[in-house]
Amino acid sequence: MLKVEEQTPVVFSSELLAKFDDVKS
Repeated sequence: MLKVEEQTPVVFSSELLAKFDDVKS
């Protein structure tokens, strides 16, 4: 897998949160 979280952990978390919000909405 790509190691994007190593460079930008905040962005990675933000994307996950956004996806969860989409599923909840």
